[in-house]
Amino acid sequence: MQAFVIALLGIVTTFGYLKKIGYLPDAAPFLLEVFSMAALVLVVARGVQSGFRYVRPAYWLIFCAVAFSLVCGALSNGVQAGPIVSGLRYYVRAIPFFLLPAVYQFSERQVAVQLKFMAMIALLQLPIAVSQRLANLRVHGQTGDTTQGTLLNSAILSIFLIGVVSVLLGLWMRGAIRLRTAVLMFCACVIPTTINETKATLLLLPIAILVTFLAGARPGARLKATLIALTSLSIFLAIFIPVYDSLIMTRGTYAATLGDFFTSEGRASTYMYSGAQIGDTDNVKRIDAIVVPLRFLAEDPVRLALGVGVGNASRSQFGEQFAGAYFDTLGPFTGTSFAMVSIELGMLGLGLAWLLHWKVFSDARSVASGGSGLLSAVAMGWCGVVALMTVGYFYKSLIVYDSMTALFWYFSGLIAAERMRREIGVGMSNGVVAARQ
Repeated sequence: MQAFVIALLGIVTTFGYLKKIGYLPDAAPFLLEVFSMAALVLVVARGVQSGFRYVRPAYWLIFCAVAFSLVCGALSNGVQAGPIVSGLRYYVRAIPFFLLPAVYQFSERQVAVQLKFMAMIALLQLPIAVSQRLANLRVHGQTGDTTQGTLLNSAILSIFLIGVVSVLLGLWMRGAIRLRTAVLMFCACVIPTTINETKATLLLLPIAILVTFLAGARPGARLKATLIALTSLSIFLAIFIPVYDSLIMTRGTYAATLGDFFTSEGRASTYMYSGAQIGDTDNVKRIDAIVVPLRFLAEDPVRLALGVGVGNASRSQFGEQFAGAYFDTLGPFTGTSFAMVSIELGMLGLGLAWLLHWKVFSDARSVASGGSGLLSAVAMGWCGVVALMTVGYFYKSLIVYDSMTALFWYFSGLIAAERMRREIGVGMSNGVVAARQ
């Protein structure tokens, strides 16, 4: 099972990039579907034997509520089969990965190998991101959007690396890695988020770091954790601001330093809001993607609760002929997870998604504060990751990226299962070594 997980982690973080540069066929990223189905079979077979005893009942209730929401939304809007199949790939493909650690207990050594593999993937982003940025500059490019690492999107690259930073800080705070290693990894992760000119990093990284320290700090250590967090943020700002400003000035007339961006009248608001309306296809900003969908959904109480149906507004992965009925009008507004989920699943679906995030956060905080060992350190960092992913709902459509969904839900499942095992008395912190998988 360890080989299965390592392969999964590699597929979701590199296969899309390898396909893009011509080393893999176009169908390579869809191997994730094969892994998802294989994981589902393994979970059902093993889970039936154990009675799924390490899955908290609250998760089953939420999953059932999500299924109810999906079915009701599809029926009430008469969604065709094509959009349903395409949409379900986004919303449910990661559930087997979440349940996998509940039916297969990984030893602390195996989890350490998984984390080292993810650290290698994170370090790989630095040379690739630098190469991509230099290639852009050589052709007189004026954008950091092409600096994507292996994650296929500059914003997703930044979110991935910020998540890695959160886990690194948790590992260092609990003594799992040395300070020198943590600092070097921190700098290696921050540089790509700087040269790709992702302004949101200024908000997302501080949130992830502060939540990591404050949620994971033991009682009596909050002040120390806050000081360490502020020091880490100071290091980040000392790297981010001058590098960002020097790169942005290559844009000539349209260049604006971070100071100018946040202080110039109207510049930040224009960047976030354009006043787009339903039917517009260009210049849809992030605030537009919040206001317009909510206004549209509020016109019908049923639609407000259930949305327009799964896959009925987002881009179909099987071609335009399988696009949903609302794709032409609402598709341009599904660029964030908040917009996509609220449009297709309504307020009920959005509430359930955030309830899942809250349950994972609660499990992570419990594991971080309730014991020692590797997973307690990871759980401390995972508190920051959950906060990052929740705030990220307003920034990018995270659920359409394999890397975001598979990684988040697998490691969330690892922590959720560990909490249940500790409550029963067989968790890693009790010294139990898992049977060889």
